[in-house]
Amino acid sequence: MGKGVKALVIILVIAVLGLSTYIVLDKTVLNKDTKKESQNVTTDNTTTNNTEESNLVGLYTCKNPLTEDIGINYELFLYQDGTYRYIRCLYAPVGALGTYTIDGNKLVLNVQYETGSDMSLGVYNNPIQILLDINTDGTISDRIGMYSEFGKEHNVNFDFNNVVMTKATAAEETEYLNMYPSIQSVISKYREDDKYVADDNSTGTNTTNTTSTTNTNNSDKVGAYRFEKITSEENISVYYTLCLYKDGSYSYTKSIGFPRGTIGTYSVSGDTIILTAKYHTGSDVSLGVYKNPKTIILNINSDGSISDKNATDNQDELGVFATNGDVDYTNIIMTKRPNSEIAEYTAESAIDRIEQVPGQYQYIISGDETEDDIWSAFLYKLSQASENNEKLLDWRVDEVKILSDSEKQTYMSHGYKSTDVLVLVTYSVKPENINNSKWIAGNGTISGDWIIEKQACECYRDGKLIGEGFATSW
Repeated sequence: MGKGVKALVIILVIAVLGLSTYIVLDKTVLNKDTKKESQNVTTDNTTTNNTEESNLVGLYTCKNPLTEDIGINYELFLYQDGTYRYIRCLYAPVGALGTYTIDGNKLVLNVQYETGSDMSLGVYNNPIQILLDINTDGTISDRIGMYSEFGKEHNVNFDFNNVVMTKATAAEETEYLNMYPSIQSVISKYREDDKYVADDNSTGTNTTNTTSTTNTNNSDKVGAYRFEKITSEENISVYYTLCLYKDGSYSYTKSIGFPRGTIGTYSVSGDTIILTAKYHTGSDVSLGVYKNPKTIILNINSDGSISDKNATDNQDELGVFATNGDVDYTNIIMTKRPNSEIAEYTAESAIDRIEQVPGQYQYIISGDETEDDIWSAFLYKLSQASENNEKLLDWRVDEVKILSDSEKQTYMSHGYKSTDVLVLVTYSVKPENINNSKWIAGNGTISGDWIIEKQACECYRDGKLIGEGFATSW
């Protein structure tokens, strides 16, 4: 079979599979052996630096502003040794690393690694391919149409189905090589714990090394969904982003100027998706923990899109943009997007994101304002202890128990006021040196690098915790 026929077959196969899902940001944690084997790129047996390839070596870019806030940025660097780095960016950067070959007017990128907007590196056990076109004028075209839906929805005057990258200047190439002298210089920046297996059953591209345990009711809804609109009055970007993961977890973010959202688990019942919110996220690194998980109901539409019809909540979130008719807050419709297009869709599980938040940044959402305030006040007290006494690497509050009036009576003779709130706080600390730590004294149990299940008897008066130290009695 000739090269031209082979290229045609490849193109037809890709058209069927849907190359818009070429990058899968769905993580499966690597075992140690897999990590060690996949750390380095081997190029000796994958490509040869013939004259044709040598002529293409260098940096190719396409940078174009699309709206006042958003621009497109494509960067492709073809290295002399037959490797490449390819970045596509609209909302957030989506990257690919590997080796490349040339087949006629086709540039074949073998994707061995993928990168996103976070500090994680996807490793393909079975590399996939990206096909680009080499034009007669020396430019390179990406005709995959990765962001074509954005163009349709926003009526942008840009051909996303033919992103033409032109050769950069010698000075720009030198500057790029100073930052990224090779793809190994990029790969080496990632820790072993930051690597995951990128192969994914759901796209049909790779069919091995997946560990999905999702039930069949949820599996056909797995993916990333988004509603987006630029408001007419203040030109503010409104995004609703729902990510449904294979393990049954989800993240749901509403961004109106700044993001806030929930993380938890989901189930599918008929044409309804039931979100059980366990955590609350905002624009900073802090994480709210719902003492009593809240339920959010979404609707599955006949075309596969998902609607948020919680009018009251949406109106509160959107504010003036709901009342002025900019956004139909009674029916927010989120359409399915390529996984690689959604920056939030960067893990096998939404719960992975929770585990990365230090305990010191986690606070309770109980519905009881006093309990919530005590939780935050005790976290602050621990931070001050770390700063002024023995340094802690991390700390967390595990439970806040407010004594009832009858329980409090036992201690009233100790000088407390009737309006005081007596509270038993269970907490854990991670000392800098656990083998020589004062935090071992009193109570608690050593568990790895942590001292867990410590308890302090506190008094909350006039909006603050009173008393020095961490008393073990009232």
